[in-house]
Amino acid sequence: PIEGTLPTAEGDQTVAVRFSPGATSMTLTDKLRTFDLHDYLVRASDGQRLAATLRADGPGVPTVIVIRESTYRGPERDFETVAPDEQGTTDGGYEWAGTLPAAGAYRVRVAHSGPAANGGSVSAYALAIRVE
Repeated sequence: PIEGTLPTAEGDQTVAVRFSPGATSMTLTDKLRTFDLHDYLVRASDGQRLAATLRADGPGVPTVIVIRESTYRGPERDFETVAPDEQGTTDGGYEWAGTLPAAGAYRVRVAHSGPAANGGSVSAYALAIRVE
């Protein structure tokens, strides 16, 4: 289901996600270190709903943001995020859900925030991505 890892800065990763035929969701697992950025590229159509649920096991709790790929020029530059319809922490982890404004690729980014980003945290996580 995953096409492959694309080149990024040391510790960062970008993975192009491809759903199995007929599937609308998948779960990916990995470990996130302090300042690393893990991006998952998902293609979707205008008006589709994207949902990402992140469950993490570690001292820091990573969060999710969604970035329009057409605006992305690298982690150190400005880019356009997609405003969620719903987001926040739940008993099951961190959830992000929103309607996509245009057809194209979107980065579902997993990153530490706040004190966890500065504290040398390593968090194992499972990220479920669904597009409907």
